Amino acid sequence: EVFVSRMKPLILMRWPDSLDLKVEYKSFFELVRSGEHKKSIGYPHIKADLSKYGYKEPITGSYKDVSYSLQHIPDGGKVAVVWKEVKRRGFHKLRLAIAYSLSGEDVVEIAYQNIEKSFSLSWRSIFQEHANWWSSFWEKRSIIHLPDDRLENLYHLEMYKFSSSSRQDGI
Repeated sequence: EVFVSRMKPLILMRWPDSLDLKVEYKSFFELVRSGEHKKSIGYPHIKADLSKYGYKEPITGSYKDVSYSLQHIPDGGKVAVVWKEVKRRGFHKLRLAIAYSLSGEDVVEIAYQNIEKSFSLSWRSIFQEHANWWSSFWEKRSIIHLPDDRLENLYHLEMYKFSSSSRQDGI
């Protein structure tokens, strides 16, 4: 199970211990968890060399009790992806936060704080808040019926995209 929370700057994942992840996923997770940088050997679909656009290699490591990847952006900004995996009650639970700054803020710390705050809440409560927001969103939208099903579906898809990519409070 995976979902990107609409209300919190989080991505939550969980899978049962019994799930036999494919070998390539296991090696990818091991690579990410290790913080060790490697080229995409074994992942032929990843071919981009972003250095020609001014991107440096991401910095990976650990901070307190989380792992992170920090990317310096050519415009002077920084992006951090921070994650924490916990094994509980037969499940692996991964909480991931992303933070971005143009002004030099400590994005690893910001994302770390978002993850730490989230651990005071259950998966269910975070998901319920998320589901309630979407329910309210769709209830407030006018229902349109177009003679062309394709265009009507496109309208609803675009409404979803607009809402998914924006946050009222800027998170």
